[in-house]
Amino acid sequence: MELHGHGLLDDERIVLGDLRDRRAMDALMARVRPHVVFHAAAHKHLPLLERYPVEGLRTNVLGTVNVRARSLSALTAHSASPTASDQDRLIPGVPRGSPVI
Repeated sequence: MELHGHGLLDDERIVLGDLRDRRAMDALMARVRPHVVFHAAAHKHLPLLERYPVEGLRTNVLGTVNVRARSLSALTAHSASPTASDQDRLIPGVPRGSPVI
């Protein structure tokens, strides 16, 4: 997939949804049958996360667990090879690229 023009996200293959919603994620994975899943949704603004830690936990942790579980299920259902990579510093002191399990 490539972005053209001014970076408009108007391609029908781009999906906006709640990664915490298991049913919606299952329906999406069944409809799309992805070979690749990129998960880049996370709250990263530390002052907001400190003020609303439960929301940070719901999205950043539980949402990621949900995306991972649904992705693994969908990918293995049609013989794709699941691979995970983390390119962000989620935990202070953990170097970029360190695996987060």
